[in-house]
Amino acid sequence: MSDDDDDDDMVIDQEHDSGESKESSNEEHDEDDQFDEDDQFDEDDQFDEDDDSSTSSDDENDSLPPMDSNEITILMKKCRAIVSIIRKSSNLSDFVYSRADNQFIKGGLVVDVRVRWNSSYKMLQRLILYQSILEKLYEEIDSLSGVTSKQKKTLLESKLDGKDWDVINALHRVLERFNEATKLLSGHNYPTLSISYAIMISLSHYLRNRSENPIVNQIKDLIFSSYNEHMFRDEQQMEIIRVTALLDPLVHDLLSFDDKRAAEAFIVKEVWIFNVYKYFR
Repeated sequence: MSDDDDDDDMVIDQEHDSGESKESSNEEHDEDDQFDEDDQFDEDDQFDEDDDSSTSSDDENDSLPPMDSNEITILMKKCRAIVSIIRKSSNLSDFVYSRADNQFIKGGLVVDVRVRWNSSYKMLQRLILYQSILEKLYEEIDSLSGVTSKQKKTLLESKLDGKDWDVINALHRVLERFNEATKLLSGHNYPTLSISYAIMISLSHYLRNRSENPIVNQIKDLIFSSYNEHMFRDEQQMEIIRVTALLDPLVHDLLSFDDKRAAEAFIVKEVWIFNVYKYFR
């Protein structure tokens, strides 16, 4: 698959190739083939994830080979390639979705948007639900009719092995917290700016906390430094967030001592500037 093909696959509203017909068995999945953060079906009910409240020794991480971000990038490209080629082929879609119906799996496969972690979470969540069906697809790929050699080649090059599935499950588990954070910050019936402080601190704490799963810990470590760099680097933004948290009774007690003092100092400074400006105007 070329880089251009890979970029094209990232378009969420991508239509099936014009030369391919949509079979009736695929129609009920068309709506689910696109990422929709308002999707009424909640796959969380089909997952029983433990939280990461337990602690583990660093020796557990030492027993695994170090993981770098490039491995995650390659894995995500493989996931996108599998989903995209299935979505483009009516024959592959028929195979996958007919078996999904038999297993009472709701929702189709989706491709993520790279800059939206909650959409990557959704893509991985659906892949996990379809894991047994995808494994069956690979077992029967040579006998499937209507599948081109190019499509078979792409699928085989992107085949997920046992280690890949371990990383997918761990990555899905970590991104679940970011998906929950996105939902909270997307609310309409309550102030979201003040709770952003609590969410930012909570996510930072979650990434530092150790899990019983060493792969989860490695992924957390990869995300942590980048998260802190991007979330806390804008001091002017943080000043506003701290002040709104200070003034919100629901979040006020969550502020650290230093953040409370910083927010109070910011308010005093702004009041002083306002009064000086008003006096000399």
